[in-house]
Amino acid sequence: MFKVTNQIATQFFVKNKFVTPTAEKRMVKANLNEKTMQLIYSLPFKVTKDTRLAMFQFKIIHHILPTNATLFRDALKESDKCHLCSERQTLIHLFATCLKVKSFWSQFTYWWISKNSEPMTLDENRIIYGVTNDFSRRLGLNLCLIIAKHYIYTAFREEEEEYYWEAFMAILASKLQIEKHKSKKQIKL
Repeated sequence: MFKVTNQIATQFFVKNKFVTPTAEKRMVKANLNEKTMQLIYSLPFKVTKDTRLAMFQFKIIHHILPTNATLFRDALKESDKCHLCSERQTLIHLFATCLKVKSFWSQFTYWWISKNSEPMTLDENRIIYGVTNDFSRRLGLNLCLIIAKHYIYTAFREEEEEYYWEAFMAILASKLQIEKHKSKKQIKL
């Protein structure tokens, strides 16, 4: 007689009932491997003590952050177009492919290289998911990327006509100071 163990039953149900999360399907489509996906999932909680920023990146990873395209689909907005360039505003468009945001990322890349003297390129995946190669050395970069995306998203929600580098730098300095303070406070506990 065949004895069914918990392990066999679990394997059966996981194999036959488990549906791959949508976020994972997108990552596979973007040619990301399993190790990289695990780093991406952990990234928001490793780079920041700020719960809002961590949840913001979590929403980006899982493509659940509202954009004009999703708000239009849900009949909450009259148009799915980007207010800066009139293209359909998806998550990818908002953060990576809009011409105005590409200019912002060029400035970001130039600034990062000038401050750190190390080569860096930002493609669509790195902007959306973070930089996963040499992960432990890139925590600062990933934090700055999340803060930059948060700035872009805030500007979108306020329907700003431009991304202002000086405004971002002021926000970045403030957020980094808060992160530094939170880290010190946690160590003292």
